Amino acid sequence: MTYKLWYLSISMKEIYKCNHIVSIALFFEVKMKILLPFLILLSVTGCLSTTLTEQGKKVQLLMKEEAPKEYQLIDDIATTGLGESDIIGVKNNLRNKTAALGGDLVVIDTIEMHSGDAGTYYTGNGRAYKLKKK
Repeated sequence: MTYKLWYLSISMKEIYKCNHIVSIALFFEVKMKILLPFLILLSVTGCLSTTLTEQGKKVQLLMKEEAPKEYQLIDDIATTGLGESDIIGVKNNLRNKTAALGGDLVVIDTIEMHSGDAGTYYTGNGRAYKLKKK
């Protein structure tokens, strides 16, 4: 007979080799010390969304509109990585990218939701603009 958990398997023969219940407990404790930090990190990062930087807070946001004429296009931008856990994270991500490019305005063209085995996440595309100098 073999006991299987998703992260280990141990047979009855291996358990009988142990002289004490303490040995079994220590075996599981070592496995959990290795896995627990990883599991905590995995669960926390899945819940976090991008926060605005100080520069990102200064960037104006428009949704599916044309930029005012006094703004000049810098570049097309998109979220990167595994996506964001929510729509606000997508907006923050694009505002931060615009700020990093020296922009003052981001026009968000699309925000898409994706679902799969890993859960639901969001991605976005937009355009970064800078105010024209007079």
